[in-house]
Amino acid sequence: MSALPDPSIAAAPTGPITVAVLGGDAAYDMFEVVTIDIAGAVLRGPLLFEISEELGLRLTRGATVATTRGRVTGHDTSGAVIVTTLVFIDAAPELKRFFG
Repeated sequence: MSALPDPSIAAAPTGPITVAVLGGDAAYDMFEVVTIDIAGAVLRGPLLFEISEELGLRLTRGATVATTRGRVTGHDTSGAVIVTTLVFIDAAPELKRFFG
């Protein structure tokens, strides 16, 4: 006897998560995700935002998309690349689809 999967349980999305900055009607893919979790992200890319600045963000993994806001908490410019750390300030319920 084989067990059929429960159709009420949605499979967690797989693959890399991308983060785009929202501005007006556009989304700008300017960062590479170093690490990310339900609390925030560490992103590699240009030094464009000030510490404490709040940003609209779009997270995408496959067909799963969520929007949230993030606050820049720091920059690391000591290496060959710039790394920006931010926290999600309104961890929308949609983010739970990414992180469980």
